[in-house]
Amino acid sequence: MTEPPAPPAFPGLSPDERRLVEALRARDEDGFTELIDRYQASLVRVAMMYVGSRAVAEDVVAETWLGVLRGIDGFEGRSAMRSWLYRIATNVCLDQLRGRQRRATPMDLGPAGTVETLVKPENKATLTKILTYHVVPGKLAESDLTDGKKLKTVEGEELTVKKADGKVMIIDAKGGSSTVTISNVNQSNGVIHVVDTVLMPAG
Repeated sequence: MTEPPAPPAFPGLSPDERRLVEALRARDEDGFTELIDRYQASLVRVAMMYVGSRAVAEDVVAETWLGVLRGIDGFEGRSAMRSWLYRIATNVCLDQLRGRQRRATPMDLGPAGTVETLVKPENKATLTKILTYHVVPGKLAESDLTDGKKLKTVEGEELTVKKADGKVMIIDAKGGSSTVTISNVNQSNGVIHVVDTVLMPAG
């Protein structure tokens, strides 16, 4: 008896969207930049319907991109890419409205106006590098962050864990230090550790 054909991978996606998913799973920075180019403006518009402020909406979208990077390996593609992105952004907006303090580092990308600068088309490559530098594959609890541990990021460069005076600090490629302020925020697609300053890759 002939076995029925296997269901297609990513049944809800167009061929172009499947290509993007494969690129993201391969941690291809060009693919991530293309995704930002395609959906940044519409995601900001969706976020503004919930939070009202453009500045807060851009923060929401920055966290949405982190959610994409954390969740892409588990994305089954049963709905269109746009629908998945909007769902992540909506959940982040609802968290904002509930006043949850689980924002990841890219929400605080330096002085006022920095996020607005990074989302400009000419700065998309820089934004991609910074966002992917804040994501480490796998699920690491605070207990896994031992002193001196090297963390290989999605961007490709390393972060270094430092423990002192009962605090966990993350040292970036430029020698900057950031302190973990909230740890072990468990999500279905990973574990979030909130830090108090942006981490900068060397490149």
